[in-house]
Order: sequence, then structure tokens, then C-alpha cells
Amino acid sequence: MSPIFQDLASVFFWIIRRLKPRTYIYCLISHNQLEFHNRMNAYSQESRKAVANFSSERLLIANSDIAINSGKLLLQEVCNSNIKMSNIYLLIHPIENGFNNISPVEEMIYNDFGGSIGASGVIIVKEESQLTDKEIDKKIISLNK
Repeated sequence: MSPIFQDLASVFFWIIRRLKPRTYIYCLISHNQLEFHNRMNAYSQESRKAVANFSSERLLIANSDIAINSGKLLLQEVCNSNIKMSNIYLLIHPIENGFNNISPVEEMIYNDFGGSIGASGVIIVKEESQLTDKEIDKKIISLNK
């Protein structure tokens, strides 16, 4: 496919995404584990550990290729739709002892991870403990204001 057609396809998908309502996915990242929850239709995907390690002692996402492949599969399962046509916003919550303070480099890694798996936007949650369903809903409502 020529670059011009790829650009046109990208613009087409961008327009379609903006016309669709936002879908918020809550993503918990811990050591070698991703967990996604779709709060829009009360369907949640339980924890799933990556087949190979993607974390290190210093970074939760050290091997981005493995994390992205696992994330794409999980996102496809939780959304039950064509990700390219969806307006998905990912609430990424890194939750692991020793990873409470998020550096700018880690923020870039989480933003790249979200964009690479198909999210239109990424919001990084900085709370220390896992959010309850009510807290997630409250955060989503505040984002829609």
C-alpha cells in the first residue's frame, strides 16, 4: 500500500474514532501482569499474566514488545469490537510496591504502551492502591466534564 493511501486510511480512522463515544478501560500494570477492566459495559477481563517476562526490577514495562502484544490481545478481548474504529481511553494504573513515584520516562513508556495497543488517549492513575469500581466511575465522570 502506498504512503498516500496509508495516510488517508489513518485520517479516516481518526475521524471515525472522534465520532464514536469514548470507551474507558482501566488497566492495572504490576510485575509481569496486565489486568484490563471495561467499565462501560460492566464486562471485565480477569488478570492474565504474560507468557514471557516484560518487567524488570526497575521498570514495570522493560520489554515493550512483549507487553504490547499481551496488551493488544487483552484490549481486543475486553472491547469486543474493532479497536481501530473505537475511541478507547486507557486509564493506566501502575500498581506495585516500589513503583509509587512515576518518573517522566515511565510516563512516556506508559503513553507509548497505550498508543501502541490502540488507545486514542492515555490517563495515568497515580493512586497507591487499586481503585474500586465507584472510584473508577468517579474518575471517568470527572474526565468527561
